[in-house]
Amino acid sequence: MGKNIGGGKKKKRGAKFSQEKGKREMVFKAEGQDYGLVEKMLGDMRCNVLCSNKTSIICHIRGRFKRRVWINHGDVVLFSLREFEDNKADIIYKYNLDEIAYLKSNGIFDSDQILENDTPKNFIFGQDDDDLDDENINLASL
Repeated sequence: MGKNIGGGKKKKRGAKFSQEKGKREMVFKAEGQDYGLVEKMLGDMRCNVLCSNKTSIICHIRGRFKRRVWINHGDVVLFSLREFEDNKADIIYKYNLDEIAYLKSNGIFDSDQILENDTPKNFIFGQDDDDLDDENINLASL
């Protein structure tokens, strides 16, 4: 029996799904599509996305992205609105850092503008940051 020089199943699978480093062709929004910022992951391939008009919408991650493109909190995505459901959409593209910089520099999408007024207050153990003082924190109670 011959010696396994090339590797096993994982080497072959890695060659099949390898991601090329480099520039991709830019994808811009069309009619019925919009840019958004992933606000919260909900599970079952769904997430809350903040739209460019500062509204929140539930988006479904398409099956083509399943286990190939990982979408996390804070990612900029392109989503397509559903014709048959008003408050739901499908994520069709995830932008990388270079593409986000291009969108910001050309004024097409600015994530800072969306988060400007709607930043939620941070809650620590059920208390506001205003209620916590350095001298009043009791570490034994945490």
